[in-house]
Amino acid sequence: MFMRLVFDEKLAQGAYVFGCQKTGEAIVIDPERDVDRYIDLAREHGLHIVAVAETHIHADFVSGARELAERTGAHVYVSGEGGPDWQSEWASAYTHTILKNDDTFTIGNIEFRAAHTPGHTPEHMVYVVTDRGSGASDPIGVCTGDFLFVGDLGRPDLLETAAGQSGVMEPSAKQLFESAQWLGSLPEFVQVWPGHGAGSACGKALGAVPTSTVGYERRFNHALRLATGDAATEGMFVDFILQGQPEPPLYFERMKRVNRAGPDVLGALHAAPRYPLAKLAELDVEQVAHRTRHLLAMVHRDPILLCAGRDCVDVHPEHRSLTERLPLDLDELEALGLEHRLHRRPDGVAHLMTLRRPAHRSPPSNSPPAMRGPETKKGGKPREAPTFHARLRAEGVPHVHARFLAVLQVKTRIPP
Repeated sequence: MFMRLVFDEKLAQGAYVFGCQKTGEAIVIDPERDVDRYIDLAREHGLHIVAVAETHIHADFVSGARELAERTGAHVYVSGEGGPDWQSEWASAYTHTILKNDDTFTIGNIEFRAAHTPGHTPEHMVYVVTDRGSGASDPIGVCTGDFLFVGDLGRPDLLETAAGQSGVMEPSAKQLFESAQWLGSLPEFVQVWPGHGAGSACGKALGAVPTSTVGYERRFNHALRLATGDAATEGMFVDFILQGQPEPPLYFERMKRVNRAGPDVLGALHAAPRYPLAKLAELDVEQVAHRTRHLLAMVHRDPILLCAGRDCVDVHPEHRSLTERLPLDLDELEALGLEHRLHRRPDGVAHLMTLRRPAHRSPPSNSPPAMRGPETKKGGKPREAPTFHARLRAEGVPHVHARFLAVLQVKTRIPP
């Protein structure tokens, strides 16, 4: 059995890729919308994604389950528990299975058993994983989603505090108390693979350790001990779990609606043409400036400061459209001694690579310095390498063009 945690540090979110190395089949549990990382990971290990599963309808990130189903033809597994208001509406457009408590399915020789664990959300499922291909009869681990974390349990108040459903906070906490009892059916050696780590707003005491075991959490997870310990009472647990929860981000309510209906399909990355460096000299100065500004406008949600030479461009959130692209040949620009950095938006939709001239070289702002003729200074000392602008000028690129070349290469799924 193959298993990898794919962890997003910015969202403190974990997706899991499981693969049967005998059959070459793989499944992704709780993917984010930027699904290329899972497809590439599977391909690198000789696997192809045939299924995708979700533990619940997420509120803190855009789900990639629909995107994977569209891109790979993956079979969709989603919860059928929790009532009609908590069903993944988008799944009906794809080959799918609606899971009930204790249902099982297999990916190659790996068995997944769904267990209904309401509390965080009414439809929440966990997946108990058994590696039948190795001859195992007991599970190796459980994907706990937002039910059980390392050091905490999933918060039961979000439907009221974030989604505005009045009067559901305490009943949800009582459901979470009952779900915690289910963990007693698992051996202590079973690994815990949670959906979030420290930094997530889905709990109040999430640990920074990525995985744990059922036995360890029973002993040292304070919230779980209040639910399952010898002196545990429902009232004591409900009071504790509802106190001190962090303020939920404002986008949670909208994100829940988006993931229930199904986010728009992004599709494959657009192929971007390449422009030889010398060809830039043929472009109109204003045209270069216009195109570059639109490229920068792509990162509209989170302003990023991009530097090119001595210029800085502040990307304003109101700039919403990307109308044209001006990607350059990376190899040619690296040959000119340029530094480049990769900026990735937190939601993973857009990738923007920028370049800048090394900071220790500061040519005059009015015009580029001329290329040095002799190769040595007076006294026989070797001269410094040509500056950034001088090298561009040698390639026939005017200085004013170089001041606008903040964008090196763009990969985007945002249509023009």
